[in-house]
Amino acid sequence: MTRFQGHPLYAEMQASQQRLHEVPFAMPTENGVREGRIDALYRTPGGRWRIVEFKSDRLADRGAIAAKLNESDNDYVAQVRGYKVAAERWLGETVEACLVFLDCGRQVVVWPLET
Repeated sequence: MTRFQGHPLYAEMQASQQRLHEVPFAMPTENGVREGRIDALYRTPGGRWRIVEFKSDRLADRGAIAAKLNESDNDYVAQVRGYKVAAERWLGETVEACLVFLDCGRQVVVWPLET
């Protein structure tokens, strides 16, 4: 996490007046109730809400991230999209979302998710 503290996203999150960590949620679905915990949810300087989901996978580069996200058994994108739906229902606003890989070639990589 120390590496992340030097990243601009960390500074943006710290400066936010509206920031939540480890946000629990429960959302009804067709198959029951989906429960989870959003790593971070904060209001950006532009006034939009953003979900940040941290991942500690050790990956070599951005290509390795893309490959990881395309693996058939990887659910990172689906996980965060579920968080996004829950947060939008709760807040009544559009929410941005990103994955933050904390060790991609010993760098922090922010991977925005398409809406």
